[in-house]
Parts: sequence; C-alpha cells; structure tokens
Amino acid sequence: MILSALVGVAVNTYVALSFRKQGSNLNIRAAVLHAVGDLMASIGVIVAGIVILLTGWLYADPLVSVLIAALIGWNALKIVRETVNILLEGKPRGMDLSAIRKEISAVRGVTALHDLHVWSISSEHLALSAHVVVEDQSLADSEHVMRELESRLCEKFDIGHTTIQVEFCHPCATGADHLAEHNHPHSKLARLATTARRRTPLSRPADAKGL
Repeated sequence: MILSALVGVAVNTYVALSFRKQGSNLNIRAAVLHAVGDLMASIGVIVAGIVILLTGWLYADPLVSVLIAALIGWNALKIVRETVNILLEGKPRGMDLSAIRKEISAVRGVTALHDLHVWSISSEHLALSAHVVVEDQSLADSEHVMRELESRLCEKFDIGHTTIQVEFCHPCATGADHLAEHNHPHSKLARLATTARRRTPLSRPADAKGL
C-alpha cells in the first residue's frame, strides 16, 4: 500500500509540475489543484500508514483526510471567487485604480479622466474603458494621446484591450442646461430640450350634447 502511494506521489508531482509550465489561467490552475490534491492524498496515505503502524492510532487516517480536504477546499474556493469576479466584470485582483488614474493623467495633453472601468476578459486578459478629457487640439494630436495611453497601459499594467473616448470638455454636470453646453453624444437633444417648449394640446370641453 505504501509502495503504491509512493508511485502516486511521483506521478502526481510530475503532472503538477508539467501543468504549471503551461501557464497560470484558471483552467490550468484547476488542473494543478486536482493533481496536487491527488499528491496530498498519496502523502496522507503514507503518513497515516506510518502513524498507525508505529502507534496503532486508527484515527490518524480520517484526521489526515479531513486536513487534506480542508486545504483543497480552501484553494478551490479561491478559484471559484476569481471566476465569479471575472463573470461579474469586477476589478482584477491586485489592480490599483489610483495608479492607473495617475498614469493616465501624467500623459501630456490629458486634463481630466472619468468613467474609468477595468475588468477581466479572462484570467490572463485585462480590459479598460475610460473617458479622457484632452486639451483643445487637432484630431491627429488626440490620436497620438490615445496611442500613448494604450502603450503605457499595456506596458505598466498589462492591459491589452482599451476603449478610450476622447472629449474636449470636462464631464457634464447634472441637468439639461449643462448637458447642452458640452461635448456630449446627446448634446443636440439637450439643446432641443432647453430651447423648445413642449405644447400639450388642450382638451376640448364637451359640448352640450356630451360629445
């Protein structure tokens, strides 16, 4: 029995190390966890067998099994939490949004930033969307600003997918009056809302015949 457990230790160690060389995405980590679970089970069999052989304490086997199950369950829970965070488009683990804001604001020509959102497409691919307010400049200069932002975000934060909307005015305040004054997708509708008056036709009183 101990000999078969030793063989299991050797095989599962080889499998776990082979998987780890293939990357760190969730699928690989789950496969590594499975191999490590088998490895720990084999080690547990050896430890429990030696304890029972030397002391005769039969509770060593279930105790080791419970400890191994708890450890595997804890690591599996971390993988599940990360998976749920990706599905809900939450902030990636370890990502510092304040550092990203500081880096974007440091680019020449950027005057303000709002609606910043960073999420995970997968465990290895990050995405970012933001509205960046720039100085009054040509479209070509704005394009250079966007390329500089994309380069910095990819190099320093490993964010390969970016959607950046360039604006020439600061974020709109609440209310249609402010909305009409700024560069906003619905600015035309806002101007119509603030200048035009809606006329509601008056209901005609019923005539003597009740029509």
